[in-house]
Amino acid sequence: MSLEVLRAATGDEPAVIVAVIEVEGSTPRGAGSKMAVFADGRTVGTVGGGIVEAVAIERARGLLAAEGTQSSIELDLDLAGCNARGDEAICGGRVRLIAWKVDPAPLRAALARVDAGRKTVLVLGDASANCGLIAAIDDDGIPLGTAHAIAADGEFDLERARFALQAERPCFDEAGHFYDPLCPPERLLILGAGHVGRAIARMAPLLGFSVTIGDPRPALADPARFPLDVKVECAPFPAIIEHFPFGPHAYAVVVSPGHLSDLDCIRAVLGKEYRYAGFIGSRRKVRMVCDALVAEGFDPARVNALAAPIGLDVGAETPEEIAVAVLAEITAYRRASPQLPAIVEERERRRKAK
Repeated sequence: MSLEVLRAATGDEPAVIVAVIEVEGSTPRGAGSKMAVFADGRTVGTVGGGIVEAVAIERARGLLAAEGTQSSIELDLDLAGCNARGDEAICGGRVRLIAWKVDPAPLRAALARVDAGRKTVLVLGDASANCGLIAAIDDDGIPLGTAHAIAADGEFDLERARFALQAERPCFDEAGHFYDPLCPPERLLILGAGHVGRAIARMAPLLGFSVTIGDPRPALADPARFPLDVKVECAPFPAIIEHFPFGPHAYAVVVSPGHLSDLDCIRAVLGKEYRYAGFIGSRRKVRMVCDALVAEGFDPARVNALAAPIGLDVGAETPEEIAVAVLAEITAYRRASPQLPAIVEERERRRKAK
């Protein structure tokens, strides 16, 4: 969603970007959440809805309308006792936001880099010093475009910027600069367009994934069966895998017709870079496939790390329920959930069960 917000803000209309930079307690959105605000009140993205968003929109529109050189403001909202929507109470917490007038040049340069599969980081300064966006820089410390406020705020911490890129989460430095990493779109490859694959493909775009689904069976690999924003490929599985842009933001789900096609898929996937890969199957099938891969010479640790049986063990039965279980597990990997060790341990237990 952050990328969609930035793209919207770099159009022809003047815009303000509002970003959550710090939270305490229970708040609607986490640090790094963004919203673009336009002069007529239109928005793209969200910083939490309710009172948070209402105040942010009002102040952002005021910043757009103000004459003079002010380019940014900071908002510090105490949510204890506030209402999120109507009479629905927020549990309490504090959220700090920064809003800045958009200079399209550095943002367009950052987006071009992200579109090319490379990370970048936005550096935000102290709004009290009238410094919103200071710079957009790559992991070598090279500024992208020309940020209007860079001279007003001084130096930023390149090592902290690199940490934000590596950890893929926002952070501050001692001087109060906020480092907001932008990463390439997360891509999900679904191998198998049957009932389960189709259910996953229909849900995954709602989570912000760029989805490709492939199957060699023309009747199943029919674009009419899928949302318009899902890429559908009809080709042999190894060919689909070979042409897919794997990398640290790639996810692969194997739900092919049988264990032989599963093996073909997993052999090809294991040679790629990815954040998450797994396949569906019974305990017996999983053991059989994993044993075969190890016997063929694949690294046992890498084989063991496959998410198989795929999905959280929530008793799912229907294709839609299985899709929810799979996407919940993928989300845990995506967010580096503290529950991951428990998820892996439970998967091991399921594999070993008789």
